[in-house]
Amino acid sequence: MVKLYLLVYSNLFGDREFIKEILDNLPEVKKWRYDIPHCFYFSSEKTARELTNLFLEYKQSKEGRFFITEINRNFEGML
Repeated sequence: MVKLYLLVYSNLFGDREFIKEILDNLPEVKKWRYDIPHCFYFSSEKTARELTNLFLEYKQSKEGRFFITEINRNFEGML
């Protein structure tokens, strides 16, 4: 089942272009987009833990941080 996720990341993890490169290179990520600085939305059939492990392979700094959470039916906003 395809799930929707929110990725939030720090500058120390990488810039927007670096994150785009990761998302483009992960076959586990179906589609992605961004509208807000330091945030991406994407779809995948993998769990948040599996996706986190994939992102950790790209981590270049001890200080860089990121967070991946599934977007479920309990949400509101204007995006």
